[in-house]
Amino acid sequence: MFMLLFITLTLSKSYDCGTDVDCTMNGVTLIVSGSGKMNDQLYICEKDGFENIEEIIIEEGVTYIGEDSFSNCKFLTKIAISTSVTSIGNSAFYSCTSLSSIDISNNIISIGDYAFESCTSLTKVNIGNSVSTIGEYAFYNCVSLTSIDVDTSNPSYSSLDGVLYNKDKTLLIQYPIGNSRTSYSIPPSVTAIASDAFDLCKTLITIKIPDSVPFIDISAFNYCTSLTSIDVDTSNPSYSSLDGVLYNKDKTLLIQYPIGNSRTSYSIPPSVTVISESAFSHCTSLTSINIPDSVTEIDDFAFSHCTSLTTISIPNSVTIIGDGAFSHCMSLKAISIPNSVENIGDNTFYSCTSLTSINIPSSVIFIGKAAFSHCTSLTSIEIPGSVAKISDNTFYSCTSLTSINMSDNITSIGNSAFYNCSSLTSITISDFVTYIGEKAFGGCQSLSSIVIGNSVASISEYMFYDCTSLTAISIPNSVTYIGEGAFSHCISLTSINIPDSVIEIDDFAFESCITLTCVSYKGTKEITNIGKEIFGFSSIDSIHVPDNYEKDTFANYKIIKDNEICDKDNTDGAEPKMITTIIACLLVLIIF
Repeated sequence: MFMLLFITLTLSKSYDCGTDVDCTMNGVTLIVSGSGKMNDQLYICEKDGFENIEEIIIEEGVTYIGEDSFSNCKFLTKIAISTSVTSIGNSAFYSCTSLSSIDISNNIISIGDYAFESCTSLTKVNIGNSVSTIGEYAFYNCVSLTSIDVDTSNPSYSSLDGVLYNKDKTLLIQYPIGNSRTSYSIPPSVTAIASDAFDLCKTLITIKIPDSVPFIDISAFNYCTSLTSIDVDTSNPSYSSLDGVLYNKDKTLLIQYPIGNSRTSYSIPPSVTVISESAFSHCTSLTSINIPDSVTEIDDFAFSHCTSLTTISIPNSVTIIGDGAFSHCMSLKAISIPNSVENIGDNTFYSCTSLTSINIPSSVIFIGKAAFSHCTSLTSIEIPGSVAKISDNTFYSCTSLTSINMSDNITSIGNSAFYNCSSLTSITISDFVTYIGEKAFGGCQSLSSIVIGNSVASISEYMFYDCTSLTAISIPNSVTYIGEGAFSHCISLTSINIPDSVIEIDDFAFESCITLTCVSYKGTKEITNIGKEIFGFSSIDSIHVPDNYEKDTFANYKIIKDNEICDKDNTDGAEPKMITTIIACLLVLIIF
């Protein structure tokens, strides 16, 4: 009997899944029982002993499947949902990659956002007659989904040939992207195509749009990698097509280029004034694009991930370049920004890994976050005097950048602005800069010298972290705060002078500066706000201070009252070593 009890206990494992709801593991089957709602954010398959769920049985009494309850249940293949369940929460079955089918019963009223997103083995969904709300991206990235079938008595939704619509089929909501059809004609009842309706469609080659459609969301056909042509009925009053490219009626707005088309070059018609968001995104065949001087606006991500694009000329008519417009154009080697542009958006040239040079005109007054981040071939750049701020991550991981010319008009350098610019050897920060963010120069392992202007008040957290070639730095008298890890792992730093303006030094400020031999403090009063291990893993055991320093210690370190100043040549910093050498020689003479 004891053995039987032991076996039973090892096969079952329970977890409280709600106020009155229990989840019990029986082998590879999870039984959800009790009454009322499950809790949100359970992530049950991340719990110890629940990782290998293959089947879920939700019993009568449970009314709600909580948000993220079963997300990332990678082995789940079967779900049985009782008739008492009326709602499925957001991301409830997110990324259940082995789930192949689901029946949504007639009692379920709502399906949350992302409920079945990335269920990559899901081939068929049956939706009952009571569902009145289907959230955004409910079946997004279900790459094997061939059919969404809705009960004919459902008052809110309908389906036709496996495609999800609203009840009267005026709104096309979701095309099943795993369907093997190569062409699709949108029914004449449709007046609107929803956001991401065909997103990630892999097999469709042509789509035909009837004259009944006056509204198409700009993201309706994103990432349809086989799509070669979007054909619009010539009598459509709102849209048109030319050579398979989707435009508004008068062709002033280019909406969607079919990214599966094999053309290597394309000339945008001279009627176009705006290139829409993501219009050419992921066009991997295009090597060159001609933009006419009629274009005034290039919207967000317009050419992102055009990985074969080597040349593009932006005319002087363009005044707006959106966020991420040329991000991940990994073959783009050079680009000239016209002097009509004032703003370079966030991530505009992010990860343009072949870009070696870029001209920023004096018309530009703002450069966005991560605008040139991961441009690993960019060797130098000049920032015009019209720009006052370097944003966060602007040149993050520009590993070939050796020099940068910043004007005196720069007043702010953002977080991680030059982080991991591992070839940058020197930089001068003018007296007009008042703020430098966290990790601004972290990981700049070739940086051997830096001049900080006299207006900077703080050395931010990890500002020079892992600058392994930095031998010396002059901290100006304007600095009152040295942040956590500010100079940590600067393994070549031999000396440092702390000005009397400093009133706080945070934890690990100079930690692992293993060659640091000389530290001086110019003030006479004790710094009361000193963090832990500021010189941890270094050889420093004493600090040079003025003769009139009022205390007997500097934090937990001994002091030497000698007015010593450690300079960048380490001439003074070498003196302790010289004294040690002299003493050693005297000892040798005494012994012999």
